[in-house]
Amino acid sequence: MLIIDLQHKYGGIHKNSTKSSVEFDDLSFEYSGSSEENDINISQKKGTIDEAMKMVDRGDGFGEVEKKLTELTKDDIWGIEHDSVEQCVQFYKNYAKVHGFVARCDEKGYDFNGNLNMRQMVCNREGTQRKKYLEMENRKRDHRPITRVMCQARIRFHYDMKLRKWKVTAFEETHNHDLIPPKYIQFVPAYRVMTEANKAQANSLHDYV
Repeated sequence: MLIIDLQHKYGGIHKNSTKSSVEFDDLSFEYSGSSEENDINISQKKGTIDEAMKMVDRGDGFGEVEKKLTELTKDDIWGIEHDSVEQCVQFYKNYAKVHGFVARCDEKGYDFNGNLNMRQMVCNREGTQRKKYLEMENRKRDHRPITRVMCQARIRFHYDMKLRKWKVTAFEETHNHDLIPPKYIQFVPAYRVMTEANKAQANSLHDYV
């Protein structure tokens, strides 16, 4: 049922062998990987992914595997394909959240016709602070804490014209800084968002003041 919903909502991520999927929150992504005639289902409870796995024998030599983003290997990442650049961006943002960092969009590339054919995303601690801000004289207030530490973690997607898919062409998973523990990730500004339901509830409180 999850895979049917995914194909209807997102179009999926496709790989060149048996079909598998990756699930986080409300998103599921298909990726290719080896399978052993099993169907592994990972359920969710209250916004977290349940650890329980249910094995089902398909009997046809192929399996549907739902895999948590935290369990993706480097080989899994290299094999992922997306239908759109928006899916690429959303995938890496979700990957970053469960791994304790924040991702941001970086470089773009275009073909001779001006069509977008490359998109790179990096850890938000990539790069360095601008010198002119660090060495500014007559500063009225202290500069903000240094957050850019030249982290090299990144992912790059290129559009394959023949397959009409976005493929991973570069991936670096190593960070040169501490990652955010899962219990604190919700307090990071990038992830500190309110749902529409929470906003409506907050607004309704004004009616009783």
